[in-house]
Amino acid sequence: MKPLLGYFGKLGLSTGVNLASDYLAGKNFKESAKERVKEAGKTALAAGLKRGETFLQTGQGRRKKQVGVKKRNTRKRKLDVAFPAW
Repeated sequence: MKPLLGYFGKLGLSTGVNLASDYLAGKNFKESAKERVKEAGKTALAAGLKRGETFLQTGQGRRKKQVGVKKRNTRKRKLDVAFPAW
């Protein structure tokens, strides 16, 4: 929360400085304020979208555990001559 307040504080300060320079240049304060606030909103939105892109998932999530097929025992049985298995 604190970094967000710092960002908006800096943005507000730069907007205020630009607004003051417009006023000193002789522009209408109300029109200049509307223009500068729109400009600041666009800047904040662009910065927010850029920051939000870092949180997007780039992979396909967690991998599922692969279930392997059990091998059948293919070893030949030894024949017991004394006790045949009939």
